[in-house]
Amino acid sequence: MKKLLLFFILGMISMFGLIGCTEDELTSNMKDFKIIYDVKQLEPEVQEWIQTTQGSTGIYKNQFTCGSFILISLGDHQEHLIKDIKVKKDNYGYIFNITLKESIPDRQPLDHMLVSPIILETSAADDTARYDVKVIYQ
Repeated sequence: MKKLLLFFILGMISMFGLIGCTEDELTSNMKDFKIIYDVKQLEPEVQEWIQTTQGSTGIYKNQFTCGSFILISLGDHQEHLIKDIKVKKDNYGYIFNITLKESIPDRQPLDHMLVSPIILETSAADDTARYDVKVIYQ
């Protein structure tokens, strides 16, 4: 009985303890993608593309001389934190399963907390790959 109670308490703590994912948790299953947290480190042409594209909801891919980038914009969900990103590869491309959690205004954001838009640098050079997004709200 004590083991069951301990298991239940640990489960409750793990469910309610997370505000968002850390950098390591988010990138654990994204071997073909690198999350860009600071867009100021990118080339000016990439920064300009991000500024002009981020307001539109959707997935956008663009090839630059410095590499290939994907922008995932969630449109009007700017107030949501990204809790989890899982990437599944299928025969046609990639599916991004993104779990969102509503942000709490009183809390300080953690380092590398993600919000929309998500910028990814991709090493997958397949121009025929399709990209889809599935958004889960918590």
